[in-house]
Amino acid sequence: MADDPDFDTLRRLAEEDPQGYFAERTRLIEAFFETVPEERRAQLRQFQADIDAVRASAGTPGNAVETLMGMLSEHMEALLGYTVQLAQEAREMKAAAQPAARG
Repeated sequence: MADDPDFDTLRRLAEEDPQGYFAERTRLIEAFFETVPEERRAQLRQFQADIDAVRASAGTPGNAVETLMGMLSEHMEALLGYTVQLAQEAREMKAAAQPAARG
């Protein structure tokens, strides 16, 4: 990924050759998916499809960003909830193991 185009190159490509931009965008996304463990790829492909659907239906880039930020916020809230739940379960397991270790 070291030879990947930088932001300015992609911006220029989008302005001058939209078809080429979308081909390069697809190539970059697929290259990224190849770096992800196989068991996560389907989930990430679905997430990318959701992002692309929002972008296509948003009407303006600003609307797309607003909607995508909402989606990201929901994912972050869910992650926080799972983290809190995991921490609670870890505390419970630790508490349950301590009396057994002493006895």
